[in-house]
Amino acid sequence: MNTSKQIMIIVSLLFLSLIATGAYTMWDPNRAEEAKERQIETAVWRGAFLFSQNCIACHGDAGEGGQRSNRLREAPPLNRPDLQGRETEGGEVSEPAKDAAFDTVFNTINCGRVGKAMPTWGLDHGGVLNAEQIRQLTLLITEGTGWEDSEHFAIEGFPEGDVHGYGEVPFELEEPIAEADTEIALSDVSTLAVGERLQFAEELALITAVDPEANTVTVERGLGTTAAADHPLDVDLLKPPVPPDPPPVTGAACGQFPQEVATAVPDPPGVDLTITSSGLAWNKTELYALPDVPLTLTHQNEDAGQQHNWALYGTEEGAITGEGLIAATEIEVGPGEQFLNFGPLAVGEYYYQCDVHPQMNGFVIVAPPSADAPAAVPPATDGEATAVPDGAAPPAEEAPAEEATAP
Repeated sequence: MNTSKQIMIIVSLLFLSLIATGAYTMWDPNRAEEAKERQIETAVWRGAFLFSQNCIACHGDAGEGGQRSNRLREAPPLNRPDLQGRETEGGEVSEPAKDAAFDTVFNTINCGRVGKAMPTWGLDHGGVLNAEQIRQLTLLITEGTGWEDSEHFAIEGFPEGDVHGYGEVPFELEEPIAEADTEIALSDVSTLAVGERLQFAEELALITAVDPEANTVTVERGLGTTAAADHPLDVDLLKPPVPPDPPPVTGAACGQFPQEVATAVPDPPGVDLTITSSGLAWNKTELYALPDVPLTLTHQNEDAGQQHNWALYGTEEGAITGEGLIAATEIEVGPGEQFLNFGPLAVGEYYYQCDVHPQMNGFVIVAPPSADAPAAVPPATDGEATAVPDGAAPPAEEAPAEEATAP
């Protein structure tokens, strides 16, 4: 082979090498991104299984929250946009907000919440999960793509046969159930106990008595937000987890210490109500209002970057079903201030919540002022009543010196 041919071959090989290198350089970022997506998808799937093993008794099968799933009332919903870096459901993802949510969720799972029912899960702090397992749970919550898997694992168990969550029920109905029935005949009651739950389709029932000889259980029908109904013999029968009732966690963890809580003195019933949202919590869980007069509410949102509103419902069940709304402010991002005119209301208790964070809730208690408390609304002058802000002392009335009394 002569020198010119050798040179041509070398040049051709170099040229092909450059083309191959360029092609690989262009393709490699896509390959790396696809690999990252597969890793996240696998981690979310594993997180969904971990969730079904450890978290559904409080937060619900699909992270819908304890209130909506009839589990631990205080457990907040986890399948929500702010934990995915979004301002609204289906909105654009803000990567900084998502990163901040990841850190918050990871630390909360790892360390728990002192003074709350959220326990410590991290191995380094006395829990049972390692850092990788906590990362998988955190990705489930911040990605928001694995909740259907979590619900499936909770009810059906792991695909390879390990049963967790609800588990398989070793019994079946012996007779159809009528809406008014409270005594349920089963094929076997040996695995049931008072205080456990049964689920017929969507209805929950609480077991109040077990009769092993007759193979029957006595139940309280329509538990929580569910309603009693007729059920056929082949109804889907489940044994859902019972929400725990632990005392608040008061020990120190990850540098957290319980805060001293001052005893709050309730405001007297008034017409001008005030409430503040801060740290995903209300500063008041009870507001006191006068009956049969127009009312106003001032909502101070101190949570920067968080969406809040104040919504008043006739009952807690109304808030869950979306019915019975009395009045509400718009959902707005904090910080900011909102004003709402509503009422009059009759004497009674009314439920309020933030519709974005239903764990933020409380009650408006409508009652006339007590005889031994200062009136929040002074006596009418010229036929008109003057509103006094919540907690403010009413102006003194003019009276003869010998009849004047201390305020």
